[in-house]
Amino acid sequence: MGGGRGLAVCLSAVCAGLAGLAPGAATADPRPPQSDSFYSPPHGLSHEPRGAILRSRKVDVKLGGVPVTGAQAKGFQLAYRTNDAHLRPVVGVTTVLVPTLPPPAGGRDLVSLQDAEDSLDPTCAPSYQLQLSSPDNGNLELEATAVYNQLAAGRSLAIPDHEGPRSEYIVTGMEGHATLDSIRAVERFRRAELPGRRTKVGMVGYSGGAHATASAGELAPSYARELRIVGIAAGGVPVGNRKTVKFLNGSVGAGVLFAVSQALNREFPSLRLFSLLNRAGKAEAKKARKGCASSVFQAPFAHFDDYTKVPHAFKLPNVRKVIARNKLGHATPTAPTFFYNAISDEIVAIKPLDKLVAHYCAHGARLKYYRDPAGLEHIQAVTIFIPMALSYLTDRFAGRPVPSTC
Repeated sequence: MGGGRGLAVCLSAVCAGLAGLAPGAATADPRPPQSDSFYSPPHGLSHEPRGAILRSRKVDVKLGGVPVTGAQAKGFQLAYRTNDAHLRPVVGVTTVLVPTLPPPAGGRDLVSLQDAEDSLDPTCAPSYQLQLSSPDNGNLELEATAVYNQLAAGRSLAIPDHEGPRSEYIVTGMEGHATLDSIRAVERFRRAELPGRRTKVGMVGYSGGAHATASAGELAPSYARELRIVGIAAGGVPVGNRKTVKFLNGSVGAGVLFAVSQALNREFPSLRLFSLLNRAGKAEAKKARKGCASSVFQAPFAHFDDYTKVPHAFKLPNVRKVIARNKLGHATPTAPTFFYNAISDEIVAIKPLDKLVAHYCAHGARLKYYRDPAGLEHIQAVTIFIPMALSYLTDRFAGRPVPSTC
């Protein structure tokens, strides 16, 4: 999902432990993750269980210059142990919002919102941007409706830095693990006012956030089967397979390839990306490493072959192997799932998602799929997806019958 800060979707103005929680007020002058020790791995990280809380602190959160914490919510951040795509231990950070409304009997529900960070730049992490009123990550403002709506419903929210400590944009294993371990950590955090492992959990995300959400949905049955995930809602879902790459190459969203290929190269050095790029390609790659959600429109209509030393780089065996490993579809979500995609989406191809949905359905998924014929482009479609997603999750929290288009 690209920038699009001018698109207002905030429809309503109503809109395990305390160890390590710093006393007093939230940090007044937040530091970027690269220079903030809160994000640093502690000694003995590998001995901590997945989702273990390493540190916690109070934070003030703003969206579009409007305070979220204060009258509406309390804000916290947790540093926790998670795994990268190779199951190596790394530090994850998640932002927790807890309504000031009294919790219902038995504790609150939890919604995990995966932001469309869409960036290789660590300063674009939601945990940092939310403390700054998200001046650079406009996608957080596009998602504000979901935040205010769920707080008004009395639910706690977790907004994880799902790209992990190395900003691994559209890296399935990293994003899925970080999202699921964030939920584990928040369930252990007493000030989230949740009923522990009995917590009903919903996950939601659009575009890059949809990829993280769908990744977590696939991985949950094997990686975090104890979580009580009652619903998953994802819109504009990037499947990440070779057909996705073919669709993007030469399209208005071709810049995504310069960003995602570098994120994959960080996790899978066998890609050998920089040995494939020519001088122009390395220059484009360098530009893609800075800025928030800007890669989508960085190099419109670029053809990747013009930036490589060899033709048809995506057909090289090592490249095909990394793409195949990282694509969605290696497992099937067992939680009820809602997928949305505009048929005419110019950034996220719908045909790969059609096939992924068919694959899920053939393997027993309980899935509702809406192919929106409205003709909206990628960013505008957020205004359609969010109300549908929140309605779907509300029904799942209420225990209503699960719809399916399979």
